[in-house]
Amino acid sequence: MTDIYIEKKLIDIFFTLNEFSNVPFIITDDEGNSLNVSLPNVPFTIPEDKRFFILSFLPNEPEPAGLGENAENRWEGIFQIYIIKPNGAGIAELENKYE
Repeated sequence: MTDIYIEKKLIDIFFTLNEFSNVPFIITDDEGNSLNVSLPNVPFTIPEDKRFFILSFLPNEPEPAGLGENAENRWEGIFQIYIIKPNGAGIAELENKYE
């Protein structure tokens, strides 16, 4: 397992937000590409309504969790989700997305 694998899994879980919340927070085009989520190392254009998410994963150095050649590592890190909204939109929108 690598930090790239962990980052992909965390991003995949984030993309279940619409199903989990029953609210269409994540907007996609006809091909299923997200229009309002900025992913690491992927070109992104800010939507006209200025409402979007920024995802970033800050991994720490792995720590050995066992001995031997096939021992696994323990990964720790931070998965950040920035919720961006236009000025003056109010705090209720942020609270709703956070909850």
